[in-house]
Order: sequence, then structure tokens, then C-alpha cells
Amino acid sequence: MSPGNYLPQHKMTESKNKKTTEEIAALKDQLAVYENNWKRALADYQNLQKRSEQERISMLEFATFGIIGRLMGILDNLEMLHIHNGDKALEMIIKEFKSILETEGVRELSVVGELFDHATMDALETLDVENQQDDSRVLEVLRKGYMFKDKLLRPALVKVGKFKV
Repeated sequence: MSPGNYLPQHKMTESKNKKTTEEIAALKDQLAVYENNWKRALADYQNLQKRSEQERISMLEFATFGIIGRLMGILDNLEMLHIHNGDKALEMIIKEFKSILETEGVRELSVVGELFDHATMDALETLDVENQQDDSRVLEVLRKGYMFKDKLLRPALVKVGKFKV
């Protein structure tokens, strides 16, 4: 052995330990990067699942909204028919129909006596009233209005009082 190539044994071990420690540190850093990327990918996937579920629910509600909106005319006709003939069987059918609609999230707007609200009502006529308390109040419903969950399905068509001075 030549004296120039000779390193003491403890220097070689120290050099190997330093190199091993550096490799371990580099591997730990790389592992941390992979773990962080994995966590981000998992979070992105979970957000995608939630977003997809919300979109599916929204599409289903939109389709249901359209179908129920078309059924409201049938309910109006059944109720008018019941008013004219008073058939008990028809009354039971209407109750069942309304029960199904209610289960799906439809509720009738109760507006008689309430102040007129442009957001949920359409005024077809104003009637002169002598009592100032009846000014801008709904006096009569010409066609019922309905909400579907938190959305207006159909505005109520109403007659509204107008106080004459």
C-alpha cells in the first residue's frame, strides 16, 4: 500500500456513515414529497367524489323540478273538478297526489291575508279596499303557488287590496 492511498479505518467508516446519513436524509425528503403528493391526490379525489355527488343530486332535482312543474296543472284541474262535483273519491285522489308531492319537497304557498310579495306572487288584479290594513294584502288566490324545496316552482296568482284614499 502506498502512503498516498491510505486512509485510516475510522476516516473511511466516518465517510461511509456521512454518505449513508445523507442518503437517508435524501430518501426521507423524497418520501415526504411522495406522501404530500399522495395526500393531495387523495384530497382531490375526495373533492371530485363530493362534487360529482352534488352534481348528480342537482341534475336529479332539476329533472324532478320540471316534471313536478308539469304535474301542477293536472292538480289544478283535479281540484277544479272536485269543486264542481264534490266527488269523495276524487277528494281522496287529490289528497294522495298532494301527499306524494309533499314527500318530494313540494309545499303550497299560503298567501291569503299576507302582504303581497313579488318574489312568490303575481298580481292579476287590484281591488279597492276601505281598510288601510288591507292595503297590499292578498285578498284572493286565483291559482295556488308552490315551492319545490327552496325554489319557487310556481308563483301564486292573486288579487291584491289597494287602499283608496
